[in-house]
Amino acid sequence: MKEAAEQVVRLYDRERHRDHAYYFGGHDARVCALSFLAQSQLALGFSDQAERSAWRCIEDARALGHTYSVAHSLIMSSLTFFLLNDVDACRAVTEELQPIAEHNKFAWPLTHMRFMRGWLTVQQGDVDAGVEQMRKAADEPSSAAIRTLLLTLTATQELQARHYDAAVATLDHAMNDTRVRFYEVEAVRLRGDILLARSPESVAEAEATYREALTVAARQSNRAAELRASTSLARLLSERGRKTEARDLLAPVYAAFTEGFDKQDLMQQRRCSRN
Repeated sequence: MKEAAEQVVRLYDRERHRDHAYYFGGHDARVCALSFLAQSQLALGFSDQAERSAWRCIEDARALGHTYSVAHSLIMSSLTFFLLNDVDACRAVTEELQPIAEHNKFAWPLTHMRFMRGWLTVQQGDVDAGVEQMRKAADEPSSAAIRTLLLTLTATQELQARHYDAAVATLDHAMNDTRVRFYEVEAVRLRGDILLARSPESVAEAEATYREALTVAARQSNRAAELRASTSLARLLSERGRKTEARDLLAPVYAAFTEGFDKQDLMQQRRCSRN
């Protein structure tokens, strides 16, 4: 996906191609390509580049002045910000998206804005109300293309609120609709977290689940997902007294990263490696 997105950005000429936004899917090709570039950079472990590409996507849409392309850029870039757990960026995107969606009555932007409002409500501490809003928005027909990702984000919040049965049900729903395959790894990994949280005796099953997530991450060349899965597995191994095995698992994964050391995932990995 990264190479294809880069090719679109390279070949695109604003003067020649700006009108394409009105013909092909209602949004600009370069704006779309930049959003996918950000997601592919994030998956490959280049979180700083992904963050810059996501903001560039939004700025490019603003410069074009095509309303739906702006809405599209905000939605698609928010996926990168969600995965970076960047609350401030998500809040800024929501504030910009809301008047565009409401004024123009755009179905998908309206639904996604509601999902983001729910996620932000959770971050502010009102978990039950926020999760309910997230779940409703994720199930709307206009969310179909990214439902797997949205439902997995919802299950993450349900897990943190200790609503384990609800989190499992949400994950099952997510895995029945795998159109966003690059987030499949996180759904598998999260199931391991839920297993352990619900029943600390489920060590063997959780370990197998984490190793399944690592297998899927390797198949997809998804380095960011590999980092999360290896951190979860290493934490489990360390808690079971298998500290050397945990360090040996984490070391090569961490060594593959060249940026993003101030981001949450790598910071968690460092904390895990010290234990």
